[in-house]
Amino acid sequence: MKNVLYPGSFDPPTYGHMNVVEQALELFDEVVIAVMINSSKKGFFSIDERIEMLKEIYKNYHQVKIVSGKGAAVDLALLHDCR
Repeated sequence: MKNVLYPGSFDPPTYGHMNVVEQALELFDEVVIAVMINSSKKGFFSIDERIEMLKEIYKNYHQVKIVSGKGAAVDLALLHDCR
């Protein structure tokens, strides 16, 4: 199974983000969207609000997983078996 990690702040999710996910779905079995926490930035939306927005957008896409994390994106990639 080929998984890919798509990290970002997604504050807010945009059509550009959605376009990247749609293209990734053509190439990979699973797209893991990682809503990253950056304590040095003040966001428009809370982390929970961004996650809920993304869950609503991708509620019918079983091959999209929404996660959150802070620190290095590579750690999340390894955790979710993204190569």
